Amino acid sequence: MPHPDSDITVSQLYVYPVKSCKAVSLETASFDKRGFVHDRAWAVVDKDGKVLTQRDDSKMALIEPRVEEGQETDSYILHLSAPGMSPIMIPTLEDDGSQNAEVWGDLCKASDQGEEAALWLSEYLERPVRLRKMHSAEKRAVGKAGRNYPESTVNFQDVYPLLIISEASLNALNKELETPVSMNRFRPNIVVRGCGPYAEDNWRQIIIGKTRIDVVEPCARCVITTIEQETGHKGGEPLKTLARLRLQGNKTMFGQNAIHLGLDNIAIGDSLEVLL
Repeated sequence: MPHPDSDITVSQLYVYPVKSCKAVSLETASFDKRGFVHDRAWAVVDKDGKVLTQRDDSKMALIEPRVEEGQETDSYILHLSAPGMSPIMIPTLEDDGSQNAEVWGDLCKASDQGEEAALWLSEYLERPVRLRKMHSAEKRAVGKAGRNYPESTVNFQDVYPLLIISEASLNALNKELETPVSMNRFRPNIVVRGCGPYAEDNWRQIIIGKTRIDVVEPCARCVITTIEQETGHKGGEPLKTLARLRLQGNKTMFGQNAIHLGLDNIAIGDSLEVLL
């Protein structure tokens, strides 16, 4: 039976082609089995193949990716730019998946994206790194709360394909902060308006457009929320305030992790219907 909230709509859509780098704002989002197309499909890894994030280097927030379709079917060109660096174009390389990329203890098959990309990123981050793309044959499972979704997989997302946050929740948080923060601190895929603060905490099944999405568990927040995404500067907020307001056990929660059960596009302005 539909939830009484009937005027909820999608207000923002984001994809993050390179994990922990800048977001790409979308008008319409396409799905594949791993979430939004290209979401966290690429990752920067250290010399041991461990995936790096803004936790390791906040300068990653300033790397701006853009994905362009290549001339051949299922081929893409990744464009990267960053302060003080000449932009670079990286044609997607898909090898036998003999390389690895480790994210949160998961050792994933990955395709190395070549020397030019590695040199560019190493110069910018001032450490030896490489760029790797999740291999098409890899089947990385979602988190434990998604055990009822054995067919669901992810790229280099932390644990789930999607993250949903309402504008009202951010507004409520900002009322508690001395200096308001932007939504980009929380790196959502789907932002909605028209519901009350933290309404998304109570959702279990929703439909956006024609796509059913199951809301599976709250998102535990980390130090990345304290990094100003426009500058890379670190602070103490909003994590301190979240720890006061949104503590569950020993974790601070903001936003909801979700799993999509369809592949129809969704767009800004689409209605969100709460089923459960």
